Amino acid sequence: MIRCHKLIFAIILGCFLLSCRNDEEVADPDFPIACDYSLGYFELLPESYTATPYDGVNQIIFQDSMGNEIALNDSVEIVMHQPVSYSHTDSTDYTRKKYCWYQDRKTFLFTNDSLKLTLRVSIFPTLYLDSPMEKLIKDILSINLKQEGGNPISSTIGNFVKTINQRTYPTLIPTLELDSITCLDKVFYNAQYVISPSGGGFYFYYNSTYGVIAFKDAYGKKWRFERFE
Repeated sequence: MIRCHKLIFAIILGCFLLSCRNDEEVADPDFPIACDYSLGYFELLPESYTATPYDGVNQIIFQDSMGNEIALNDSVEIVMHQPVSYSHTDSTDYTRKKYCWYQDRKTFLFTNDSLKLTLRVSIFPTLYLDSPMEKLIKDILSINLKQEGGNPISSTIGNFVKTINQRTYPTLIPTLELDSITCLDKVFYNAQYVISPSGGGFYFYYNSTYGVIAFKDAYGKKWRFERFE
């Protein structure tokens, strides 16, 4: 009888411990890779989905100093439930842990085949990686403008990241805006200047009304935004 009581107690205790275990400590068996902690699913706020001027845009027309025009065509718009993983050293026992989660991601991809230009615009929530278990996030806008060619070789014209909704993220990264700029005889307001990480003097300007409003390409030619179509 005593042995049965011990067995029943052990079963009850085991069930209690399992019921009290935080779901965050249970690895998701359906995740594409093995991980130590599953943090769940991070959605974009509804207002973040429309934080760019590119919804419904089929073409972005740019013009050079001679009046020549090029079109960047909308080749794809992707909204996805994206799996993400991150390895982080635990501050208490100094072991490496892998954290996994799913997040929304909305991406626009515009291309021009003749100049081999690619403009990738993405909106997604990003996690505060210094303390992943706290699930502190913000929604960000990420823009990458790239041009490939034989001479010069493949070059990133510029990368741009901007917070569009601070949410619970603990640190604030300010962005500097110019009151106005004039690009090839056209005035734009509240522009931000983005310098290429690869050097070479490439750059682009961005504002929230028209997106990328001007850039200097990998061949040194300047282009400015003309219109959406």
